[in-house]
Amino acid sequence: MDKLSKCQANYTPLTPLTFLTRCAKCFANCTSVIHEGTRFTWKQTYQRCCRLAFSLRTLNIATNDVVSLTISIHFNL
Repeated sequence: MDKLSKCQANYTPLTPLTFLTRCAKCFANCTSVIHEGTRFTWKQTYQRCCRLAFSLRTLNIATNDVVSLTISIHFNL
């Protein structure tokens, strides 16, 4: 099989934002996050990210500003 060269018609690279937007549209009701007893769909994950982005904008956070988080991330094996 001949390989097709990449062009806009057959190849679009996914960024984290385009990935999230695409999943929210294509897999809206599929589970995206499971943590203990909490489950989110892709649509809910997208909506939560949009709310966070809106909140950051209301605090006058702009492109290239640095936002720091202190969170605990670990997996018990």
